[in-house]
Amino acid sequence: MLNTRDDLALMRYILATQTDFTASPSLLQRARLIAAEHKQLSQQNAEDYDLSVARRIGEIKTVAEVVKEWDDAHNVTIFF
Repeated sequence: MLNTRDDLALMRYILATQTDFTASPSLLQRARLIAAEHKQLSQQNAEDYDLSVARRIGEIKTVAEVVKEWDDAHNVTIFF
């Protein structure tokens, strides 16, 4: 599971340097669910600020960024 800065740094490195790397489908699915949660919470918090929601947004922000980088690198379009 993507939950440490080292895991995310490694994934970013792999994305930047390895053109033949394929991620586990279950890992990508879980990461996309977290990215969708980030998007939903960000929209929710923009309308009605909540400190605990802001903390959660901060916790999962990097996962959302890595998913976007992955999808951009692989020309993937995902609609939520």
